[in-house]
Amino acid sequence: RAEWLRQLLASAAPGPPAPPPAPPAACGAASEVSALRAVAAAFAQVDGYGVARDAKRRQRESGVYLEGIQYGEVDPSAFAKALGWVSPADGERFVDLGSGTGKAVLTAAALHRFSCATGVELLEPLHAA
Repeated sequence: RAEWLRQLLASAAPGPPAPPPAPPAACGAASEVSALRAVAAAFAQVDGYGVARDAKRRQRESGVYLEGIQYGEVDPSAFAKALGWVSPADGERFVDLGSGTGKAVLTAAALHRFSCATGVELLEPLHAA
């Protein structure tokens, strides 16, 4: 598993990281609120729990069920606070294993200057949502 994770991280963004984009014109609390509103708007019509439930039902019906996979969503404002605690540096990479619908990935990309933000999800319907 460790080797697979190393390969995954290496393939998330081939080559040296690109320079981070220029910071937004307005930094601070106002821009964070705007970014979180944009994330909320992007997911307003996405029912991740419903998509996961349907995908698991289809797995069971086909006889292929991945035991132990549990879907849960992050709250963007709580996740923003947690990301702030780790103080990501400009140009770092963000990888979310088990990214579901991508809410954490989009939140991270909206709030920090990562060189890339990548989500990996086993359930294709969640990834597509």
